[in-house]
Amino acid sequence: EWARWREFSIKAVQIKRTFTFEHPMSPWDVGVGGYSQLCMKLSSFGDYCGEPSVNGRDQGIQFQGDLLPVGKDRQRLFHYQAAVFNGNGINRADNNHKKDWMGTFQLQPVEGLYIGLFGWKGTYTADGVTVGRNRWALGVKYESEPLSARAEYAHNTGHRIADYDTEACTWSGTGRADAWYAQAGVRMTPWLKTFVRYDAYRSQATWGTLKTIYSVCPNIQLHKNLLFQLQYNYVHDRTLSRKDYHEFWAESFIRF
Repeated sequence: EWARWREFSIKAVQIKRTFTFEHPMSPWDVGVGGYSQLCMKLSSFGDYCGEPSVNGRDQGIQFQGDLLPVGKDRQRLFHYQAAVFNGNGINRADNNHKKDWMGTFQLQPVEGLYIGLFGWKGTYTADGVTVGRNRWALGVKYESEPLSARAEYAHNTGHRIADYDTEACTWSGTGRADAWYAQAGVRMTPWLKTFVRYDAYRSQATWGTLKTIYSVCPNIQLHKNLLFQLQYNYVHDRTLSRKDYHEFWAESFIRF
């Protein structure tokens, strides 16, 4: 990484892909247990197209910077990122001689409030089959000590590897998918911050393939490096015969 100037820096390594606000966040900071379905399916955490889990990372080079300080806090009005990746995940060589191109442009009109537009144009190849990954996302987030809020939408055009019938040489499915979520967290005591989230994903971008998760998740922080989460999910999945069910999760985080 070379970061002499805030306006322009370079990373050349295995890094998080430049797509959505939530994707580069640490699990500690996500707020509601694991990542959203949008992040899990359309930001390469066990990707929609069939790529195995690669922790959201890929090999490539990224340029980024923060421009135009404004306001009494002198926050940077614009943030940009542009990257090119192998498109095949962490610790794996490029296998189709095509690269994935990604970029984001973010606006920070006031301190802590970000509005972002993200793009991804690429491909993925497995078992001799290549599928497109053409995606865009729009998001907004706000972070302060008492309040956190974030909402994002993402759309994918491109089939899954599993959609291809090798004998008939035909594709099934719509070749599209989308997802969105909205969440908020409120500081209730110095050691308790409670988050709620509405999380939706459509594997074929149709209402018949909708899966929604409604979550409540108290975050209990007893030390600056120790965090506990108790999470309740109500799940409605239209692709299942039993569409509604409940989940209870407990997570702990320790950092050094």
